[in-house]
Amino acid sequence: MDKKQTLTTAFIAVLLSSALVGVQFVRLAEANFIPPPNHASGIFIRSDGSVDPSTVPIQRVGDVYTFTGDISVGIAVQKSDVIINGNGYQLIGGSGGTGFYLQSVNNVTIRNVKVQGFTSGFYLDHSNSSTVEGNYVNGNGIVVTQRSSYNQVVGNTVIGGGIYIDNSGDCNIFGNTVERKIVGINIHN
Repeated sequence: MDKKQTLTTAFIAVLLSSALVGVQFVRLAEANFIPPPNHASGIFIRSDGSVDPSTVPIQRVGDVYTFTGDISVGIAVQKSDVIINGNGYQLIGGSGGTGFYLQSVNNVTIRNVKVQGFTSGFYLDHSNSSTVEGNYVNGNGIVVTQRSSYNQVVGNTVIGGGIYIDNSGDCNIFGNTVERKIVGINIHN
């Protein structure tokens, strides 16, 4: 072996050794290439049951929340074991955010609401044993994700969007009408 080959071999060995040592100090991270949605909620049903702000057209009787008029901003539900009855009224967005955002709650039922103008009409994130039933969604539809289990999506009409179940289990989807040209119901685990 001549001097040039020896130097080249030594250089490559040092380079590989440096790379292997450097790997020990690199902290590996789990990548999520889908950015989290901007829910942009303006109304909150707080974990203590209060409605914030208190001036919105929602009447509370115990754990039942009933719309008394149309609402023009998204609602974040932070309380478990509640029923939300839209009473046929509308939840209207401004082309962004989420209509109903449920995060880390259980046993929430939402029914009889007309939802339109949101990036997602309903978004269930780490939420279990909840029911989205008898709603009308014009635009992007219903998303159940992030290990949400035992949820029911029943008897809804979704126009222009779809129903998406992602990384969730034991969900019942039936009796829905989905009018979408590409994919109406998408289940991915």
